[in-house]
Amino acid sequence: MQSLNFALQLFKDSGIPFKLSEEKHTERELKVTKLVVSKVHVLQGHVQTYLSVIENLEKKKQKGRCSLIILFEGYEHDTRRMYNVPELKAWIQKLVKNKPYLFYFIVNMNDDYVHDLALCSVTPAASFIPRSLSAYTSRSPELELNGADVTPVIQKLTKSAFIYGKKLKHTPEELMDHSMTFLDHTRYEDHLKENKRFLQEI
Repeated sequence: MQSLNFALQLFKDSGIPFKLSEEKHTERELKVTKLVVSKVHVLQGHVQTYLSVIENLEKKKQKGRCSLIILFEGYEHDTRRMYNVPELKAWIQKLVKNKPYLFYFIVNMNDDYVHDLALCSVTPAASFIPRSLSAYTSRSPELELNGADVTPVIQKLTKSAFIYGKKLKHTPEELMDHSMTFLDHTRYEDHLKENKRFLQEI
């Protein structure tokens, strides 16, 4: 329900009228672009080559939505989550800085892909973490990442993709579907519950 409330707030803030409907929409088939990033480029923080691929997707307008998968060479056997690999996290943050609406293009290829890619944009800051929680987060990077500053990042990424979709003149129904799908893929509601539980336990 929190995801729906947040999505509806985006419509209100953008001045777009929207009414909930029971109509079901079928997914359209899309050609997927695979962006394969070399480990050398990850370590160098080189994104320029890959920005040009995204700019080509931008030229496709609405057809570019959910048509991009980013893969990383040299990390196929790394068991860490993407957001726990410092150089991957830094590279993705740099890409998002250049293309804040990146997740308009990203297609979810498994249960964790969009979630982990989005959480790479989280930069834990002590000011966001209650002092009583700091003792726990210092021992657990996972807890810090999934703590106080995750949901604002998810909201920011959702809003950026929403505004981009609005610019491309998607219908209100499509914008709602985009927003709700992204919030679901990033487990927005689960993270809200985690935050509430952590704060209740301290």
